[in-house]
Amino acid sequence: MWANYYYNQNQLVKVKFDNGITEKTDFDNFIDKWYDLYNQKNNFSFIFDTINTSLVNPYYSYCMANFIHDLKKRDTQYLNYSVIIIKNFYIKCLLNIIFLILKPVAPVYLIDNNKKNELIINDIKNSSSNDELKSILEKNREHFNIVNI
Repeated sequence: MWANYYYNQNQLVKVKFDNGITEKTDFDNFIDKWYDLYNQKNNFSFIFDTINTSLVNPYYSYCMANFIHDLKKRDTQYLNYSVIIIKNFYIKCLLNIIFLILKPVAPVYLIDNNKKNELIINDIKNSSSNDELKSILEKNREHFNIVNI
């Protein structure tokens, strides 16, 4: 499985990516779980961990932009914001493609996986609530690139 979702009761959803997308159903499952969150009609925030991700076909950047376009059509947005831990330059390029095609539905905080950010990333991964994550973001704002809606 390419994307593993981890849910808690505090409006925080962690998604850990492993390997790459081997078939379109991997991407479709990722999207279906995101739709499920919207269908619950509760606000939530994401932490996306791409550290274990291998190469992903750029085609999926286009698919992701289409998905975002579909979400933007909805009357209510339940996603508060997302934090994306970026493995490398390649993943950053794929994200840039997505956000060049279409702005996100909620603010996105990008942080590079490097030695300088190691402690912050550890705090992000270990955060147990939306409020705790929000505090980490506010205290360490200068370490993030922010993509606004």
